[in-house]
Amino acid sequence: VRGNASLGEAQIAVGYLNWVLDWDWRAAETAFRLATSLDPSNATAHRSLGHALSQSGQHPVAGSAMRRVRELERLEPMTYALSAQVASQARQYPAAAEHARRAILTDSQFWIGYMQLAQAYEQLGQPDLALAALSDAARFSGNNSKVSSLRGYLLAKTGRVNEAREVLRRLESDPERYVPPVAIALVHA
Repeated sequence: VRGNASLGEAQIAVGYLNWVLDWDWRAAETAFRLATSLDPSNATAHRSLGHALSQSGQHPVAGSAMRRVRELERLEPMTYALSAQVASQARQYPAAAEHARRAILTDSQFWIGYMQLAQAYEQLGQPDLALAALSDAARFSGNNSKVSSLRGYLLAKTGRVNEAREVLRRLESDPERYVPPVAIALVHA
C-alpha cells in the first residue's frame, strides 16, 4: 500500500481493490478488518466489512458488523438498506423488511429502501406488498431497470403474464438508457 497504510481510509481502499477488482475476498476482509481496528468509529469500514462478509457467507459476523454501522450512522438510509441486504442474504427476511422500513423512515424518497422492502416481501410470500413497494421505488428512482425487472419478475411469478411482457417490452425498447442483460433475464426467469 502506497501512502499511509496505518490509515483506516487507506485500508478501505485496499479492501475494495481486493474485493471488487481482484475478487480476493480473503484479502479484502483482512484489509476491512484492519480498517475497523485502525479507526473503530469509521462507519464505512464496518459497512464494507459487513457487506464483504455477507457476500462470502459469513452471516453472523456480517450481522455484527452491520449492527455497529447502525450504531454509528443512525440517520443514514443506506445503512439500513444495506442491513436489509445483509439480512436477506442470511435468509432473515423479517429482519430485512424491518431494516428496509427503517431506511424508508429515514428518507421517504430513498428508492433503494423500497427496493429492499420489495425483495423482503417477495421472500416472505407477500407479492402484493412487494409490488406496492416497487411502485414507490419506481417513482423515486426514475424507473431504474433493477426496479422494473423485479416488478416484471413478480408479475410473471404471480400469473400476470401480459403485464410482465409489457415490462419486458419497455426494458428491451428503451433507447435512452442502458438496461443490463440481467434485468431482462430476470423477467424471463
